[in-house]
Amino acid sequence: MRLWLCGLLVAFSSYAADPGAPVTVDTLVQDLGGADKAARVTARQLLPKQSIEAVPKLFPLLNSENPDALWAAMRVLEDFANQVGVAGREKERQKVTDAIMTLLAKEQSPVSREKGLRLLPLVVPEGYDVAPMAALLRDAEWREKARESLSLLNTHEARKALADVLKETDDAFRVAVLDGFAVTKHAENVKPALAWAKEGTPEVRLAAARALAWTADMKLVPLFQSIRTEVPDALRKDAEDILLRLADNLARSGGKWEYAMRIYRDVLKTSASIPVRGAAVSGLGRYGDDTVVADIIAATASQRDLEGPALNALRMLSGNASSQAMLEAYPSASESMRAAMLDVFGSKKDARFLPFLNEATKSTDPQTRTAAVAALSASELPGAVEALAGLANTGSAEDKALATGALTAMASAMVARGESDAAGKAYYGLYRAAATDELRAQALEGIKRYPVAESFDLIIQHLGEGDVAKMDAGTLAGLVKALFDAGRKEEGQKLIAELFPRMTAPGDVRKIVEFLLPILGPDELAKRLGVVRKWRAVGPFPWSAAEAFTKTHINEPNVDLKATYTEGKDTLSWKPVETGDLLGVIDFMGSMGTLSNVSAYAFTRIHVDAATDAQVRCGSDDGIKVWVNGVAVHENNVDRGTAPDSDRAPIKLKAGDNDLLVRVTQGGGGWNFCLRLTQPDGRTLAFTPVDF
Repeated sequence: MRLWLCGLLVAFSSYAADPGAPVTVDTLVQDLGGADKAARVTARQLLPKQSIEAVPKLFPLLNSENPDALWAAMRVLEDFANQVGVAGREKERQKVTDAIMTLLAKEQSPVSREKGLRLLPLVVPEGYDVAPMAALLRDAEWREKARESLSLLNTHEARKALADVLKETDDAFRVAVLDGFAVTKHAENVKPALAWAKEGTPEVRLAAARALAWTADMKLVPLFQSIRTEVPDALRKDAEDILLRLADNLARSGGKWEYAMRIYRDVLKTSASIPVRGAAVSGLGRYGDDTVVADIIAATASQRDLEGPALNALRMLSGNASSQAMLEAYPSASESMRAAMLDVFGSKKDARFLPFLNEATKSTDPQTRTAAVAALSASELPGAVEALAGLANTGSAEDKALATGALTAMASAMVARGESDAAGKAYYGLYRAAATDELRAQALEGIKRYPVAESFDLIIQHLGEGDVAKMDAGTLAGLVKALFDAGRKEEGQKLIAELFPRMTAPGDVRKIVEFLLPILGPDELAKRLGVVRKWRAVGPFPWSAAEAFTKTHINEPNVDLKATYTEGKDTLSWKPVETGDLLGVIDFMGSMGTLSNVSAYAFTRIHVDAATDAQVRCGSDDGIKVWVNGVAVHENNVDRGTAPDSDRAPIKLKAGDNDLLVRVTQGGGGWNFCLRLTQPDGRTLAFTPVDF
């Protein structure tokens, strides 16, 4: 980009240096073919902005010995072709087409002809006479390039020219033209292709069939079948492949599915080619349903080479009926196929396959056991854990290694998917199967983080005070919930008190709420968290980020709840606000409106029985300042969203009533805050809200 800009600036400056030398098309064409790179770059940019009269003047450059000039000339011509192709420029398009068509004349060089054939598909309009292009179809040296150009053009005239030449050419080129029809897929090509499919040479009939397969016409099935039987053996595989193409298109078309299934089944039973039979199996898998399962498995009984395509086909089948059909056909499969099908069963992640997979882990065949372990791991189903753990405990050393590896992989997969219960079961199974202290320790950490009922005794056994201290809030909360779910409430209650000091990050409060709400209920949970939910509020008052908290509005920190304040035409007074939000979020927008560059105050009173050190924990949108008993204890002039416990500050509470005042600023967007009171270490603080 920098080189282009530099070139453009240099060239413009050179043109501007001589006002008497205007920038003409001839000058630009000369620069495009010249040795000055900067001038060529500029000419490349400016020429497409000139009149289309520039088009023929560029033709000599197509024979330039300078490859850069030739490249630039082609790009400019392509630009002109694309520009005149839009609606409203039909006359210009005609002129450009006429000009480029002259490049095909006999007196033109081979290079000019070739470039002309490349450019014409970009510009020739529908209805234009393509006789000069069609004439080249009868020239052995140029016919292939002309065919490619006409196929890309794909107008009615181009299609007719290609259809007409079919009657006059040799079989080799006839095949090339028909193969082009298979690519362009136009209804006008169907009639000529159909004629050659009925009476051409074997090679031509095959090419014509390829050109017709896209139509998904059921009437073609007998014709394609006859071609399959009538072509020489050396071409039979190609004929069958084309028949399968027709089947694919029938399967994708509405109402023709049964015809496609018949073709797949017929080819599967009668073809002598293993790749073709494999393709038929794949078609059954891609488009079939439960009714094709028996055909797929039966095909592998006589030809083991079909097991790979068959397994892929079974993987592609979906739905309960298909899964049930696989289970019913499983016993009839060959031994090698049954072992391979275990992988398919695992990939379905369907619990109905578990009994088969679990039973396979008990097989006397090592290959089957290995496949079963891999499938159980791939299934990522909680029910797979028991079988894997059992194999790890009773199997050979090799089985044990496979099973523990599978359990490790399953646990990680469950964690990644957020399935805590399944992860806990996998870790518990891994612990039981672990052969080393290192693996056992890894499993134990997973058990503690994702506890399940069956692992509680193990957890309690290993949970010394040091272990509890190392647990984060989310892990410990999960353990508490799991204990309550299992009916072990007494043990759960003992651990609840340990939860609150673990809340070291803003997100921890939300984790606690998620786990403990079903256990404690909203009121008890809010009480234990120390959430303050009742306030009186007044506002809004003008505010700017620059002033922060320097300007006062209510004579803070002194508070008179009976006072009123005049702001413009409004008289503001203290009004009660209360929230049912578990985190105590007070939303000023709900009571004061959607505003910007304002602030508001909130006041509350709480009672403690004895003087105590405590901590205020708050979040706000946007900034916040807090006073306790008239003393400023915290200030944060910030632009943010509310997250619980974003800010913390130590405070001292006196015995009896204590006043809390909060000011919250608002730049734009949300406007709210939340506040809770705790002991200094985060444990529950005993206090009572005071009615006032």
